[in-house]
Amino acid sequence: MLHIHFGAGRLGLGLSGSHSSQKPGSELILLNRAQSGKNETGDTELAPERKAQLLRDQPQRLYGIQTPGEPAGLREVVGYTEFQTYDPSSLGQIISDVTSRSSARRRA
Repeated sequence: MLHIHFGAGRLGLGLSGSHSSQKPGSELILLNRAQSGKNETGDTELAPERKAQLLRDQPQRLYGIQTPGEPAGLREVVGYTEFQTYDPSSLGQIISDVTSRSSARRRA
């Protein structure tokens, strides 16, 4: 199954990890705006540009979810296939490229 998730903020990464299928052969594509707007969920110590760089360049394609206010430690580790930033003018092309490369499409 192919999952395309829009939003790689704290809330978006938590939702994509907890609601996307982690079954073998499943694909999770993370898309995030190239220019972040006002952060309604609060600031983090990690700048949006740095977070995008880490997600894009992470060789194992994994990120961890830690619940705020709970003891240190990861609640869940989420694997993803790809991370890309987008702006509204490039979104259609990115979706077309992602779906054409999808292994789920090739199997269908």
